[in-house]
Amino acid sequence: MDHTLSFSMIIQGFQTMFGPYQFMSTAFGVVVGLIVGVLPGLGGLVAMIILVPFTVNLDPAAGLACLIGVFVAGCYGGAITAITLGIPGAPVAAATLLDGYPMSKAGKTPQAIGLALVSSTLGGMFSAVVLIFGAPLLASIALRFGPPEFFALGILGLSTISSIARESTRKGLISAAFGLLIATVGTDVFTGNLRFTFGNPELFGGIPFVATLMGIFAGSEILIQLERWEAIPVSVERLRAKPPSLKSMAKNAKTYIKSSVIGTLIGTVPGTGGVIASFISYGEARRSSKHPEAFGKGAEEGVIASETANNAMVGGALVPTLALGIPGDAASALLIGALMLHGISPGPRLFEAHPDLVSAVFVGFFIANLVMLGIGLLMCPLFTLILRIKKDYLIPVIFLLCFAGTYGFRNSMFDVILLCLFGLIGYGMRKFGFPLPPLVIGQVLGPMIEESFRRSLLMSGGSPVIFISHPIADLIWFLAILFLAFPYLQKMSSIFSGSQKDRS
Repeated sequence: MDHTLSFSMIIQGFQTMFGPYQFMSTAFGVVVGLIVGVLPGLGGLVAMIILVPFTVNLDPAAGLACLIGVFVAGCYGGAITAITLGIPGAPVAAATLLDGYPMSKAGKTPQAIGLALVSSTLGGMFSAVVLIFGAPLLASIALRFGPPEFFALGILGLSTISSIARESTRKGLISAAFGLLIATVGTDVFTGNLRFTFGNPELFGGIPFVATLMGIFAGSEILIQLERWEAIPVSVERLRAKPPSLKSMAKNAKTYIKSSVIGTLIGTVPGTGGVIASFISYGEARRSSKHPEAFGKGAEEGVIASETANNAMVGGALVPTLALGIPGDAASALLIGALMLHGISPGPRLFEAHPDLVSAVFVGFFIANLVMLGIGLLMCPLFTLILRIKKDYLIPVIFLLCFAGTYGFRNSMFDVILLCLFGLIGYGMRKFGFPLPPLVIGQVLGPMIEESFRRSLLMSGGSPVIFISHPIADLIWFLAILFLAFPYLQKMSSIFSGSQKDRS
């Protein structure tokens, strides 16, 4: 079946989405995504959940454009809080925090925010172009992924820990193992047995990711700030986003391109998401950087890699959502729900039955990224005003926002208790030098790794040969080995070069 979009359909999509009704819906979604995305504990997903019932009364193109605007802007909005406060406003901003926050502490907040905005826009526009002209190819690649490929992809995600935990790979692996252990809590999807729930119904569905993320990052940061009680730098002048120069963008062109490709491809694989895309992209950027020692200390490449990949992931996630009817992540699952509320079934037949809607959605995604660039530059001063708030007021506000965001996710006080618990755990990990991101990676990848591992063994009758008998899986394994081996090869190279200098 030919799913390609003709040139005339693309033109029609631009005409549709530049109509006042559809364009205003897109802009409204972007504004809501930015505002909610910047609030700790909330993020674009929460905004999408709130807006889905209201989009039912709009025409399908305008309703989906609004949700896609939230989807796109929510990814970037979380980066603003990560950069200014060291707290990811959304899970996808966890990798951005690693270098964005050090840049902010070094007095480069406008540069960091501008860099994140431009990177997000370029990543999103790249994936939009790929979607418009290459959706059938990406859909066919995603369709080939089976349990062995998913398992290999999960291991590839874990292999980035060797790059992220540069000070101690051992502590990074321990942190990741703890994250994998957290992911086992809940109901076994194969047997239906309960694991590590201690009879508590709140844990039957597992430990919520929002509670873990907010506790580990936000809770621990609050405790660290209370312990130090240093004065937060206050800007005399109104802060603004300072986009990178063309010279700087040309210098980092390779990182932009690689991160866009990584984000788009990973987004295409159902069940992955922006967190995995951003961390894999971050790990690759550090691995290939001429100055890997600068990562984690305010490296521009780190911010570029994370933000480019997590917004490029959005475009990739739309491929299985629309072409296959398979949600790439939670946000794209909401888009499927919105389509069904309009009486439209996503899947291969969508291209044949509603080509005008498909073209409008693809073009709308492209426009949403452009709109985000403009509105993001205008609204950034409002977001960065938070740096002027005294710590006496700021810490309690963040504390309440974290509580409200965590409670609002499932309307559960038990999640708030988990927030406090993981805040203490995160505080202890930071005091003893254990990196936090590997724990998040472990929890995100845990379910996919376990399920794909067990499904693979069921398919092969218990034979492990299945993991190395698929060409795509073999390619992913090769990349994972390169990730794991690179830090050690780098050390050996430095030792060898040092010994050569001593001899000379």
